[in-house]
Amino acid sequence: MTNGRAMILGPVGDNFGAGMTGGAAYVWDPANRFEHYVNPESIDWYPLSDMPEEHVGEAKAMLEEHARRTGSVRAKDLIENWDAALGQMLMIVPKEVASLLLARKSPAKKKQAERA
Repeated sequence: MTNGRAMILGPVGDNFGAGMTGGAAYVWDPANRFEHYVNPESIDWYPLSDMPEEHVGEAKAMLEEHARRTGSVRAKDLIENWDAALGQMLMIVPKEVASLLLARKSPAKKKQAERA
């Protein structure tokens, strides 16, 4: 991916994120398995709940649009249980973008991320 946004509501394959140079992906990861499939040399990932509100809102809006256009039962369920779903979502960005995201976080969340 060189730009744009993607919402992934299913499992990802091996080497996810290899070659990602821009944009962002939102991944629903209810089983906490994402880290086993990523290319950590190319990307960083963060709990969506730790990201600035604009990204949380964008992810929810993408999910709502997907549900509206496709009738996806999974998307509708995630929207209806948004608080739980938010805790299972990740935001994935290229390493070059990660420092910009951290700079925009609130001071408390920024310190928390630095300790991790």
